[in-house]
Amino acid sequence: GGDIVVTDQGFATGIPQVVQVDPGTGNRTLISGAGRGTGPALVMPNSVAVGPGGDILVTDIAPVTGNPRLLRINPATGNRSVLTGVGVGGGPAVNVAAVGVEGGIIYVTDVVGNQIMSVDPATGNRTLVSGPALGAGAPFVSPVSITSDRPGSIVVLDAEQPAGPGLGLGGLVRVDLATGNRSLISNNARPTGGQQFDTPIDVQYNACENAFYVLQTGFSPAAPDGRVLKVDAVSGVRSLFASYTGAENYALLLRPIVVTPPVP
Repeated sequence: GGDIVVTDQGFATGIPQVVQVDPGTGNRTLISGAGRGTGPALVMPNSVAVGPGGDILVTDIAPVTGNPRLLRINPATGNRSVLTGVGVGGGPAVNVAAVGVEGGIIYVTDVVGNQIMSVDPATGNRTLVSGPALGAGAPFVSPVSITSDRPGSIVVLDAEQPAGPGLGLGGLVRVDLATGNRSLISNNARPTGGQQFDTPIDVQYNACENAFYVLQTGFSPAAPDGRVLKVDAVSGVRSLFASYTGAENYALLLRPIVVTPPVP
């Protein structure tokens, strides 16, 4: 409905939760957590996406074992269930770090196995999309975020993609969904010049500009500054879109602005 969904790990309060935020007023409404919703308790909710059926998907860990899992949350009731994880769904071992939904398909990143998997929304079964055992090209080192700019491929932000001696880490890697092959869109060596990645954390695609926006976390209150880099989807050229101090941001949201066309 245009509202923003935020995961809150509750480090200060001890109350992990998933919250809905009205972008116009800033008012916050509890979607799921202590006091709302049944099912497995939230422990450390992190990445969030809206599933193909309208449910909210949240990466989390299991209590006691700490095993990664992907939760499905009913936005109307707040009820939680494990969509995929240890003992739920078959396929490659699950080390879910981030979730993204592109073209109606659920994708998760695995920063332990350095691979990308799709998840069946009905069974929780996991299917390898790209990684050491599938596809050629630049290997993943730390795939942390997923987006897409066209059918037939997804674009993965790799926080620790190496570019060479003396260069910072980070890169955008395109994955061919038919083969799993990986091709580099941009890192600190290709193309040369421009802004440099520095272990980026999140990526979003802007179709109007055919460009990716990449978030680099700032550390409050000391340097380095947080930055948002704009990366041309064709050339891979990196430019500075924004910089800021005094914040540690870990997620980026592009919200379309509705424009009413002029009356003829």
